[in-house]
Amino acid sequence: GASVTVKDGVYYIGGGATAEADNDILFLNIKNGKLSAEKIGDLPFTLQNGTAVEKDGKLYIISGKQNGKATNKMYEYNIATGEIKELAPVPGGATRTQAVSQILNGKLYVFSGGDVTAYTDGYKYDFAADKWTSAASVELDGKGISLLGASSVKLNEKEMMVIGGFNKEVYDNAVSNLGSLKGEELVKFKAGYFGADPAEFNWNREILIYNSDSDSWKSIG
Repeated sequence: GASVTVKDGVYYIGGGATAEADNDILFLNIKNGKLSAEKIGDLPFTLQNGTAVEKDGKLYIISGKQNGKATNKMYEYNIATGEIKELAPVPGGATRTQAVSQILNGKLYVFSGGDVTAYTDGYKYDFAADKWTSAASVELDGKGISLLGASSVKLNEKEMMVIGGFNKEVYDNAVSNLGSLKGEELVKFKAGYFGADPAEFNWNREILIYNSDSDSWKSIG
């Protein structure tokens, strides 16, 4: 599912627990010292591997697998009324899962993710205009970095921190082989790939900071 942290708690959207719960919108907070989880609404589609943000009482549900199919669609969900409307889709590909997103300086930023290939691109969304423009690709020293499956944290109004990201070369190679190999070759590849030591997947170890004022990426170690 997609989680969105706000001042008073956390919204949790979709997930993969049961077919009935895959479109739930839950609100989690602490009441009288105990964790409370309240269902506040339903999406008109199931959601996995998407991302989401909150702004002015509305949830923005971005890409992922909607009704089981990878997509680039984005929706606005009004928390108070339960109304939902489709907005301009994320550019750069018709399918995008496991991206990272944050609101910086009043604009929505979406980076990376992937489907048939791992992306390193970035985009900025203007809420008032319902329009996307390009943002800096995720790069260090001219080399693209996949943030597929990474986690992001908003540090302040202009900066976000990102930790993790599935290695683009490993991911692209796996998708290609899993989709093209047959018979014994496929069995052998699956055994090696899914049985590999975690270190062999070469996840991104750089702790990255994106600055929306300078539209730039840096590593802090």
